[in-house]
Amino acid sequence: MGLENSSADFILKPILTQIFSAGVSNIIKLLAATRKLELLASTGPLACAYYRRDFMETGDNELLRSKRCYDLEQF
Repeated sequence: MGLENSSADFILKPILTQIFSAGVSNIIKLLAATRKLELLASTGPLACAYYRRDFMETGDNELLRSKRCYDLEQF
């Protein structure tokens, strides 16, 4: 069946278990592949350490987060 390879899913009522399971399985596989790709794109192949760009981006995000927390404490 072509359910495992569908790219765009929508659910019709009544919900068919096989179609629903195939859709959920596709989403889980897509999320796992996306996470693996993000990790491969952000870490070096030898040391598995983050590249400078990702390290700086994480630092910037944490700085912004700390500023938001500080702003909330002012209330």
